[in-house]
Amino acid sequence: MDFVEIEKGYSSFYKGLIRILRKKDLTALIKHISKHPREAGRFSHLLGLSPELAEIEMFKAILRFKNLKELHYEALEYLRQRGIQFNNNGRGAGDIKKRPRRRGYHSSL
Repeated sequence: MDFVEIEKGYSSFYKGLIRILRKKDLTALIKHISKHPREAGRFSHLLGLSPELAEIEMFKAILRFKNLKELHYEALEYLRQRGIQFNNNGRGAGDIKKRPRRRGYHSSL
């Protein structure tokens, strides 16, 4: 397998992943990941989770993709309702704002 074929495989995987995440179809997501274990990478951990935990991870995955912005609010609300804080560490979810740092000096008076 050459480099071009590998790149096509990853591209195909992520296009399918985005399509499935847009539908929020957990069954299709698990099936897609299990069919593409090499390309799944960080998503492969979903295969060993209970349906409840896999669904939570699916909504976290939605927040990681900027091209799913229309679903970010819904995903954040889903996670908040379950008491889960999402920290994107600067990846994806471009419209998720971090709390601004307070600037100024602290006087020792």
